Amino acid sequence: MKFWLLVPAIAALAIAGIAWGAGEARVSNKSLEAVESMVNDKFRGAGPDPYDVLAAAHCTYLEGYGAITTVEIQLIYLSGVNPFRPAYSPQEIANVRERKLKKLPILRDAMRSLLAASATRLDSVPPEQRIALDASLQHFSWEDSRGIPQRLLMSGEKSKILAAQGSPAALAAAIEEQVQ
Repeated sequence: MKFWLLVPAIAALAIAGIAWGAGEARVSNKSLEAVESMVNDKFRGAGPDPYDVLAAAHCTYLEGYGAITTVEIQLIYLSGVNPFRPAYSPQEIANVRERKLKKLPILRDAMRSLLAASATRLDSVPPEQRIALDASLQHFSWEDSRGIPQRLLMSGEKSKILAAQGSPAALAAAIEEQVQ
């Protein structure tokens, strides 16, 4: 039998092998969903001044980069917000601003702790790849949002995040922050 007759069969097997390998995710959906659930629970948690989660967390693995989780929130929960409400007074607008400014450092701490927990839960992400958390911070059209970011992105190399666990200062140093 001539070798050239086997070429189409070998090519078909190679293509099938590539397709089969492409179907297998490096990071399981189960671990991505666990991170999503953890982030949602953290931001939906009750407290003296809860967040308002506008869009649930979504975690994705990007081959060659790592894992990124996105969430859309209001820094504070405001009851009674509707389009038929009379205009907010200057004092109410100042109070909303003050509450949000106080909430920013709390958000940063929460995001760092979530990155550390995500690095642990996403055990199949290679250590040299990144773990990222992107919080989109929504604002009301009437509020004074000067100095309050629209987006806060924190990321770090998984191995550095894992090595820094247990020390808030080391964790803060291992995580890069981008503000928009």
